[in-house]
Amino acid sequence: MKKECEIAQDLLFCYYDGIASNSSKELVENHLQICEDCRQALMDMKKDKNKQDSQQEIDYLGKINQKMKRKTIITIISLTILTIFVIGNLYILFSFYQNGYQITITLKDEISQEQLANIKQLLVMQCGEDKISYCSKEEALNQVKEKFKGKEGLMNSYAQENPFKATITIKVKEKEEKEILKLLENLEGIGNITTNTADNPYLCFVSNMLKN
Repeated sequence: MKKECEIAQDLLFCYYDGIASNSSKELVENHLQICEDCRQALMDMKKDKNKQDSQQEIDYLGKINQKMKRKTIITIISLTILTIFVIGNLYILFSFYQNGYQITITLKDEISQEQLANIKQLLVMQCGEDKISYCSKEEALNQVKEKFKGKEGLMNSYAQENPFKATITIKVKEKEEKEILKLLENLEGIGNITTNTADNPYLCFVSNMLKN
């Protein structure tokens, strides 16, 4: 009987997997009818197989879950970056709309302090103090000297007479430009008025950030 059990148990794997020959299958089935130990061995084999299948299924589901988590994280990060990019561009464009237009007022050398104060007051009332910057003749000359620092010989001709003009620069919205130009008409002390628009919204934004 022991020998038959050994033969049957050797064939159990093939029998369980369904790959045993007909004769082997018949031998195993006949033996199982009379042998409790071999029937138990077959039941244990089935339990082990079920456990193995369950563990493989758990592992598979775990891998799927990890992949879904990774995809979710990547999606959230991508959406966050896209949102920041869109909001950043909208802010830069808004900043350009607010500060991309510039009016430069060149003042006459003979302008009086009263005339200068009158121009500044009108502009502050119209645009706000933070939109206006004043550069005197002396400041304009010093700025040029700073640019040519180390090349003082080029500045010798300016030693006796300052050829630069005092200016007032205004940052305005496009729709305010005509209104301000009309306000400046016929004001005493103004030599020339020029208007220009920044070509690149991003350069305009960086320039304003550096100034602040």
